[in-house]
Amino acid sequence: MRPKVIQTAAHLRKVDASDSSRRSRAVGGALGSAVVRRRLGWGLVLVAFAVLVTYGSLDDRSTPSDAERAAAIARSLRCPQCAGESVAESNVSVAREIRADIARRVDAGQSDDQIRAAYAALYGEPVLLTPPARGFGSLVWIIPAVVGLTAAAGLGFAFRRWR
Repeated sequence: MRPKVIQTAAHLRKVDASDSSRRSRAVGGALGSAVVRRRLGWGLVLVAFAVLVTYGSLDDRSTPSDAERAAAIARSLRCPQCAGESVAESNVSVAREIRADIARRVDAGQSDDQIRAAYAALYGEPVLLTPPARGFGSLVWIIPAVVGLTAAAGLGFAFRRWR
């Protein structure tokens, strides 16, 4: 014959406590790993940001020669005669004259901004391929940044709700 098992209230409380502690360890383990994953994700984002900022702040360029400066300025000016070509790309007579004038101005010691300003005064603001960072032209620089930040915030909210 089998002995009759009598369960007391103390025994039942002990069983319930061990079950609840086992459940809390399982839930705590799952929650703990989620917290660790979240912190690891944010840590990776911060490391990537730090690497990008460091890489972007490094300036390993040496001082450009006069010919390199003249070529860079020619690439930043629109050909007054051609549609959609820079002075450096175009081979019409006006573009050749402008390239020669740019080289003379660089040899004379004018700065890049002074040369661009002179051509903007001569042909108007549309001759500049890079829009100015002031006035109405500043919208070309501001709008993409605002759109990018808004999109990033929208993705962040969407991912947060998705979890």
